[in-house]
Amino acid sequence: MTLDKYLEKNIFKPLGMADTGFYVKKKNLNRIAEPSANQPALINITIPLKMLSGGGGCVSTALDYLNFCQMLQNGGDLEGVRILSPKTIEYMTSDHLGSLGNRKDRRFLPGAGYGFGLGFAVRTKTGESAWPGTIGDYWWGGWAGTYFWIDPKEEISVVYMMQDTSNRMHYRRLIRSLIYQAVIE
Repeated sequence: MTLDKYLEKNIFKPLGMADTGFYVKKKNLNRIAEPSANQPALINITIPLKMLSGGGGCVSTALDYLNFCQMLQNGGDLEGVRILSPKTIEYMTSDHLGSLGNRKDRRFLPGAGYGFGLGFAVRTKTGESAWPGTIGDYWWGGWAGTYFWIDPKEEISVVYMMQDTSNRMHYRRLIRSLIYQAVIE
């Protein structure tokens, strides 16, 4: 089974992610978020790709992406549909780097205070990251600006979508700061 068919059958359809895939159908072309001026060329999402990647190239809506994030935050379940076990989510959101890598190096992605789980940056320490958050929060972002993070302790799931490679870090940090400032309990 091809990757797109597998994801459609086992993840997208069960989670109600009707607008997620590897290209945008002609009837939905008017819904594409275009990059801001002076941006590098992005993947042409108006035609099916010849090679699909599990690490990039998927297109979605904010609501579909939020369904996926909510499933992760709920321990692998969304509204009675189980995609992953709670133990799998626990394993995915645990740091797998251990003592590997120089986490204080400014080139270390995702930055000080974070390690890597299976597909995400995972906060491991308090006070080292310039980003607000809680130990155990996890996130990842796309090259053109798409970004999500989940803070299980605060029960926050956020999806932020933009098409601007040059300003993505500024807006990711800003949206994160604004949302944590709004948390009062």
